[in-house]
Amino acid sequence: MTDSDQNSTFSGSIDKLRGEFDTLIEKALTQGEKALNVFGVKESLFTWSPSVDMTEDPENIFVEIDVPGMDASNLNLTLAGNILSIEGKREFPEQPEGITSHLCERKQGSFKRIIPMPSAVNPNEVSADISHGILHLTIGKAEISKPKQIVIQTKSEKKEEALQESPE
Repeated sequence: MTDSDQNSTFSGSIDKLRGEFDTLIEKALTQGEKALNVFGVKESLFTWSPSVDMTEDPENIFVEIDVPGMDASNLNLTLAGNILSIEGKREFPEQPEGITSHLCERKQGSFKRIIPMPSAVNPNEVSADISHGILHLTIGKAEISKPKQIVIQTKSEKKEEALQESPE
Protein backbone atom coordinates (compact mmCIF):
# COMPACT_ATOMS: atom_id res chain seq x y z
CA MET A 1 0.00 0.00 0.00
CA THR A 2 1.46 3.36 -1.01
CA ASP A 3 1.54 6.48 1.14
CA SER A 4 -1.11 7.95 -1.13
CA ASP A 5 -3.43 4.95 -0.53
CA GLN A 6 -2.88 5.15 3.24
CA ASN A 7 -3.68 8.88 3.27
CA SER A 8 -6.80 8.26 1.21
CA THR A 9 -8.00 5.51 3.59
CA PHE A 10 -7.26 7.66 6.64
CA SER A 11 -9.01 10.66 5.11
CA GLY A 12 -12.04 8.50 4.26
CA SER A 13 -12.19 7.23 7.85
CA ILE A 14 -12.05 10.77 9.21
CA ASP A 15 -14.82 11.87 6.84
CA LYS A 16 -16.99 8.93 7.91
CA LEU A 17 -16.36 9.68 11.59
CA ARG A 18 -17.18 13.36 11.03
CA GLY A 19 -20.47 12.37 9.34
CA GLU A 20 -21.40 10.05 12.25
CA PHE A 21 -20.57 12.79 14.74
CA ASP A 22 -22.66 15.34 12.83
CA THR A 23 -25.60 12.91 12.88
CA LEU A 24 -25.26 12.42 16.64
CA ILE A 25 -25.12 16.17 17.29
CA GLU A 26 -28.18 16.73 15.09
CA LYS A 27 -30.15 14.07 17.00
CA ALA A 28 -29.09 15.55 20.34
CA LEU A 29 -30.23 19.01 19.25
CA THR A 30 -33.58 17.88 17.84
CA GLN A 31 -34.51 15.08 20.27
CA GLY A 32 -33.11 16.35 23.56
CA GLU A 33 -33.13 13.71 26.31
CA LYS A 34 -34.68 11.15 23.95
CA ALA A 35 -31.36 11.21 22.11
CA LEU A 36 -29.81 9.29 24.99
CA ASN A 37 -31.60 6.16 23.80
CA VAL A 38 -30.48 6.81 20.22
CA PHE A 39 -26.89 7.00 21.50
CA GLY A 40 -27.37 3.78 23.45
CA VAL A 41 -27.04 5.60 26.77
CA LYS A 42 -29.77 5.14 29.34
CA GLU A 43 -30.84 8.03 31.53
CA SER A 44 -30.17 5.91 34.63
CA LEU A 45 -26.44 6.20 33.93
CA PHE A 46 -26.68 9.85 34.94
CA THR A 47 -28.27 9.25 38.35
CA TRP A 48 -26.13 9.01 41.42
CA SER A 49 -25.01 5.58 42.56
CA PRO A 50 -22.35 4.93 45.22
CA SER A 51 -19.16 3.06 44.39
CA VAL A 52 -18.77 -0.42 45.89
CA ASP A 53 -15.78 -2.63 46.69
CA MET A 54 -16.27 -6.29 47.60
CA THR A 55 -13.67 -8.73 48.92
CA GLU A 56 -13.82 -12.07 50.70
CA ASP A 57 -11.90 -14.50 52.83
CA PRO A 58 -12.85 -18.13 53.58
CA GLU A 59 -15.34 -17.07 56.29
CA ASN A 60 -16.80 -13.69 55.24
CA ILE A 61 -17.65 -11.30 52.44
CA PHE A 62 -16.64 -7.69 53.01
CA VAL A 63 -18.47 -4.84 51.27
CA GLU A 64 -17.45 -1.18 51.38
CA ILE A 65 -19.79 1.42 49.93
CA ASP A 66 -18.91 5.10 49.42
CA VAL A 67 -21.66 7.22 50.97
CA PRO A 68 -20.04 10.58 51.76
CA GLY A 69 -22.29 13.07 53.48
CA MET A 70 -24.78 10.40 54.53
CA ASP A 71 -25.55 8.78 57.85
CA ALA A 72 -27.35 5.56 58.78
CA SER A 73 -30.77 7.26 58.88
CA ASN A 74 -30.51 7.96 55.12
CA LEU A 75 -29.73 4.34 54.22
CA ASN A 76 -31.74 1.12 53.98
CA LEU A 77 -29.99 -2.25 53.66
CA THR A 78 -31.67 -5.58 52.93
CA LEU A 79 -30.27 -9.03 52.29
CA ALA A 80 -32.63 -11.38 50.45
CA GLY A 81 -31.04 -14.71 49.64
CA ASN A 82 -27.69 -13.81 48.11
CA ILE A 83 -28.74 -10.35 46.97
CA LEU A 84 -27.73 -7.25 48.91
CA SER A 85 -29.83 -4.13 48.28
CA ILE A 86 -28.86 -0.67 49.42
CA GLU A 87 -31.17 2.29 49.03
CA GLY A 88 -30.62 5.82 50.13
CA LYS A 89 -31.09 9.48 49.51
CA ARG A 90 -28.48 12.20 49.65
CA GLU A 91 -29.61 15.80 49.70
CA PHE A 92 -27.61 18.95 50.07
CA PRO A 93 -29.03 22.08 51.69
CA GLU A 94 -30.45 24.70 49.37
CA GLN A 95 -28.25 27.66 48.64
CA PRO A 96 -29.27 30.83 50.45
CA GLU A 97 -30.79 33.59 48.35
CA GLY A 98 -28.19 35.66 46.57
CA ILE A 99 -25.68 32.81 46.28
CA THR A 100 -24.59 31.79 42.79
CA SER A 101 -23.25 28.27 42.16
CA HIS A 102 -20.40 27.99 39.70
CA LEU A 103 -19.80 24.24 40.04
CA CYS A 104 -22.21 21.55 41.16
CA GLU A 105 -20.43 18.23 40.62
CA ARG A 106 -21.45 16.32 43.76
CA LYS A 107 -24.45 14.17 42.92
CA GLN A 108 -27.53 14.00 45.07
CA GLY A 109 -30.90 12.32 45.09
CA SER A 110 -32.16 8.79 45.59
CA PHE A 111 -30.29 5.68 44.55
CA LYS A 112 -30.66 1.91 44.71
CA ARG A 113 -27.88 -0.63 44.22
CA ILE A 114 -28.51 -4.36 43.84
CA ILE A 115 -25.36 -6.34 44.58
CA PRO A 116 -25.23 -10.13 44.07
CA MET A 117 -23.02 -11.95 46.55
CA PRO A 118 -20.25 -14.13 45.09
CA SER A 119 -21.31 -17.11 47.24
CA ALA A 120 -24.08 -18.24 49.60
CA VAL A 121 -24.33 -16.10 52.75
CA ASN A 122 -25.75 -16.48 56.24
CA PRO A 123 -28.33 -13.70 56.83
CA ASN A 124 -27.86 -14.09 60.61
CA GLU A 125 -24.19 -13.12 60.39
CA VAL A 126 -24.29 -9.55 59.08
CA SER A 127 -22.78 -6.46 60.66
CA ALA A 128 -22.72 -2.91 59.30
CA ASP A 129 -21.12 0.32 60.45
CA ILE A 130 -20.45 3.66 58.85
CA SER A 131 -17.39 5.84 59.34
CA HIS A 132 -15.67 8.58 57.36
CA GLY A 133 -18.27 8.33 54.58
CA ILE A 134 -17.81 4.59 54.02
CA LEU A 135 -20.40 1.97 54.90
CA HIS A 136 -18.62 -1.24 55.98
CA LEU A 137 -20.48 -4.57 55.87
CA THR A 138 -19.25 -7.96 56.99
CA ILE A 139 -21.45 -10.82 55.81
CA GLY A 140 -20.75 -14.34 57.03
CA LYS A 141 -20.71 -17.08 54.45
CA ALA A 142 -23.13 -19.98 54.68
CA GLU A 143 -21.51 -23.27 55.74
CA ILE A 144 -22.07 -24.65 52.23
CA SER A 145 -19.84 -21.85 50.85
CA LYS A 146 -16.95 -22.37 53.22
CA PRO A 147 -14.02 -24.38 51.86
CA LYS A 148 -13.69 -27.96 53.10
CA GLN A 149 -10.43 -29.90 53.12
CA ILE A 150 -10.80 -33.24 51.32
CA VAL A 151 -8.47 -36.04 52.34
CA ILE A 152 -7.35 -38.27 49.50
CA GLN A 153 -6.73 -41.89 50.40
CA THR A 154 -4.93 -44.56 48.44
CA LYS A 155 -6.45 -48.03 47.94
CA SER A 156 -4.00 -49.56 50.41
CA GLU A 157 -4.98 -47.00 53.08
CA LYS A 158 -8.66 -47.86 52.53
CA LYS A 159 -7.92 -51.62 52.92
CA GLU A 160 -5.94 -50.98 56.10
CA GLU A 161 -8.75 -48.86 57.51
CA ALA A 162 -11.34 -51.53 56.65
CA LEU A 163 -9.25 -54.22 58.38
CA GLN A 164 -8.91 -52.08 61.52
CA GLU A 165 -12.68 -51.48 61.64
CA SER A 166 -13.76 -55.12 61.08
CA PRO A 167 -14.38 -57.16 64.27
CA GLU A 168 -12.12 -60.20 64.75
